[in-house]
Amino acid sequence: MSGSSAFASVATGVVNVSLDPKLAWYLTRSTGLVLLVLFTFSTALGLLSSVSKAGGRVPRFVATDLHRRMSLMALVLLVVHVAAAIADNFVEITVVDALIPFRNSYRPVFLGLGTFAADLMLVLIVTSLLRHRMDVRAWRSIHLLSYAMWPMVVLHGLGTGFDAKKVPVVAVTAACVLLIVVLTTWRVLLVPTATGLARTAALLGLPVISLALVLWAVAGPLAPGWSKKAGTPPPPPKVSAPSTGVAGGAP
Repeated sequence: MSGSSAFASVATGVVNVSLDPKLAWYLTRSTGLVLLVLFTFSTALGLLSSVSKAGGRVPRFVATDLHRRMSLMALVLLVVHVAAAIADNFVEITVVDALIPFRNSYRPVFLGLGTFAADLMLVLIVTSLLRHRMDVRAWRSIHLLSYAMWPMVVLHGLGTGFDAKKVPVVAVTAACVLLIVVLTTWRVLLVPTATGLARTAALLGLPVISLALVLWAVAGPLAPGWSKKAGTPPPPPKVSAPSTGVAGGAP
C-alpha cells in the first residue's frame, strides 16, 4: 500500500470509529476555525515581538516559549483538519490535494489558499528546527512569509466554509481581522519604517484593504449564491435503477 493510500485509510478509519456520519465535517470546520484563532494569535505575537525589539516592554516568553507552544498546537490541529477533510465523503480530497494547491475542482481558489497556507506552515516549522544551521538573514526572510499565511487562512475559511454566514463564525473572523489590523497599525506607528512615505502608505492602505475585505465578504461568502460563484461543482446526476422486468418492467 502506498503512503497516500495508507494515510487516506487511516484518516477514514478515524472517522468511522464514530456512529456520527457528520463527524468528519464537524472536525473539519471546528479545527479550521480554531486554526484561524491560533494563526491570528501567532501573527499577533510576531507583531508584538517586533514592537518589543523597537523598545517596547513585551516579556521574552511571549515571543519564544508561547509562540512555540502555539505553533505545536497549530501543527496538531492542522493534521486533524487535513485528515478530516480527506475522510469527509462530501468533497473528494486526496493527500495530493492537501499538498499541492489549486488542483482540486471544489472551490479551487479558496481550497488552494488553505493548502498553500498549510505548505507555508510546514516550511516555517522545518526552518525553525534548522534555525541554528541557517543564515540569520535567510531565516528571517523565510519567516516573513508567516504574515502572508494569515490572510490566506482568513480567505480560505470564508471561501470554503458552508457555515461562513453563521453569527459565531462571522464574529470570530471579524475579531481576528480587527486584532491584526489594530496591531499592524500599532506596529507601523511605533516601529520606524524606511521613509515617512512608506509609513503613510501603510497607514492609508490598512483601512482600504480592510474595507475591501468587508465588501468582498458581504457580496461574496455572506451573500446568497456563493456556493456556485466559488466554484462548487454541481452534484452528480442520479442514475435510475435498471428495470428488472418484474412488476412494471418489460412485458
